[in-house]
Amino acid sequence: MTGLLGPVAGIGINAAKGYQEISEGRVLKGWETMMPTVIKNGLKAFRYGSEGNIDKSGIAINDEVGGFGVAGQVVGFSPSETRLAQEGKSAILNADRAIQSRRSDLLRDFALSYMASDDEGKAEARQAIVEFNKKNPNVRITPANQLMGIKARRRRISQAKNGVYLPPKRRAAAMEAGRFADDGE
Repeated sequence: MTGLLGPVAGIGINAAKGYQEISEGRVLKGWETMMPTVIKNGLKAFRYGSEGNIDKSGIAINDEVGGFGVAGQVVGFSPSETRLAQEGKSAILNADRAIQSRRSDLLRDFALSYMASDDEGKAEARQAIVEFNKKNPNVRITPANQLMGIKARRRRISQAKNGVYLPPKRRAAAMEAGRFADDGE
């Protein structure tokens, strides 16, 4: 989107992103984001040389970036050790996300089958859970997880209003935003 709007819009967008970074305590990253590419590469090289490669939460992706990597970054070449470390981190997070998503899907399928008294659906869900547990023993789906999933789904359904479930503490303020669609109930 920024590319379509052109360089002038990009300056404003980068300034806003940079200000956000600074307000969140990442001062060097914020200034780096606001600068034109020529200056940005130098600031990024300085940041890599002084801090290493650190993500937004403050966790070091790789503690040190070598001298050749820092020098290459000054002229716009991303250090290979930094790219490799970021790709490794991304692969790990994607794999975890996929496992958690599959786990959630299985719990949902079981709960919906149980609530619909669908014996065939429950049997299929249980079989899929057994297979999941064999492949992922550290994040097993236990019978207790299944029962909690049913209980939580029932609670969410009973507490939903206008097709939206929110925990009671967050409900009042957020529901006001959709009040215009309320049909007068």
